[in-house]
Amino acid sequence: MTSTEITVIIIAAVVGLIAAILLVIVLIKMKSGGKPGVPEYIVQKPSDYNGAVQPDCSRLIQMLADHAKDFEGLYESVYISCSSSEAFDADAYHEWSGRVNMSPDKAFAAEFNAVFADSQDPEYCRSRSAQLLSLIEMAGIKRIGEAGEKLVIDEANAERFTCLNSQDPLGKSCTIVKPVWIYGSKVIEPGVAMADNT
Repeated sequence: MTSTEITVIIIAAVVGLIAAILLVIVLIKMKSGGKPGVPEYIVQKPSDYNGAVQPDCSRLIQMLADHAKDFEGLYESVYISCSSSEAFDADAYHEWSGRVNMSPDKAFAAEFNAVFADSQDPEYCRSRSAQLLSLIEMAGIKRIGEAGEKLVIDEANAERFTCLNSQDPLGKSCTIVKPVWIYGSKVIEPGVAMADNT
């Protein structure tokens, strides 16, 4: 085996492990009577900041859109973290804050930090994660699909989803393991699917 083949196998194994973990979370949520994909903690208005007036978020919303690709790998984590109190994990929020603060765009970091602070308080992180998810949506960054949902891999879906168990998934029926995140026509965070055994 070449080093490239080994690397591909390792990457596929890691993606498969992540997909399996996400699927288990969704199945647990469904078994406990929850509805997957319906966050419980969504903040209705980004201007509502624990009863205090918050700075206008329109500039930050545009900056989130401009920097959308910088947060690849975090969108679904923030979404799942907001989907239930059992699934909440402050790590996604902390990682997001860390990436903003490492950005060479200091204006973006200043705008973000005017609204969001890095905190160890779980309730603060939970509410800010929900607010962040709301701003992501307002920026036009969309989540497409749900874990467990079926789709046929056409050319558009082939660009949006990595099919783990098929080298040539075009035309095949697949099950979504991890939804895709897009901004306009650009894939920001690829989804993951498994070809159905048919």
